[in-house]
Amino acid sequence: YELNSVSQSVGTKSFYLIAIDDLENHFIGAIGIAFNEKEHKLSKEEWIFIRQKAGAIGSLLTDYLKKKK
Repeated sequence: YELNSVSQSVGTKSFYLIAIDDLENHFIGAIGIAFNEKEHKLSKEEWIFIRQKAGAIGSLLTDYLKKKK
């Protein structure tokens, strides 16, 4: 997807796209994080925190999607 036009229209300075995988490491989707006021480079600690939360979301989605079958 072309995200430049969307991010430029709202003034995004930094943008991160994080994959959400299921428990079998299959891609489910993605979460985007945008910083609009000033440019921001994620620290190692921030990156680890965000990846942990994406993993938790992936686990919840795995359970939900398996129940929907």
